[in-house]
Amino acid sequence: MVMSSLWSELQPVDAYQVKLKGILHEYHRQVLTFLYQPLIGPQAYSLYMTWWSSFEKEISGTSDRYNHYYLMDVFSLNLREILEARLKLEGIGLIKSYVKKTDDERAFVYELQPPLSPEQFFQDGFLNIFLYKKLVERSFLN
Repeated sequence: MVMSSLWSELQPVDAYQVKLKGILHEYHRQVLTFLYQPLIGPQAYSLYMTWWSSFEKEISGTSDRYNHYYLMDVFSLNLREILEARLKLEGIGLIKSYVKKTDDERAFVYELQPPLSPEQFFQDGFLNIFLYKKLVERSFLN
């Protein structure tokens, strides 16, 4: 992604809030760690877990409002890496992203989706094959 296209997609000053779809339990944390993390990698996993943690003291269902520079600072990542992590989460179905544009700002809402149960995960033809290939690659490289 070239810089101009990156900046049209996301900027550090763009605001965001996180919403929670449903309820997340400790059980979901284990599913995310052992089934999803090998597929999405540590940056996307950390982003999801950080967003989830913002709800542990929050009861309204929506997090405080931040900007993307905050994420860059917390994770010591550049904007491209933040966007790539977000796209991985979207692609695997762990978040849905919405954007609201006004004349003077762009604000995102990231809605966390609960992960599939292990049974659902392994019945999904894409996810189970993707995980199998990742694990085989790692075994082969070791």
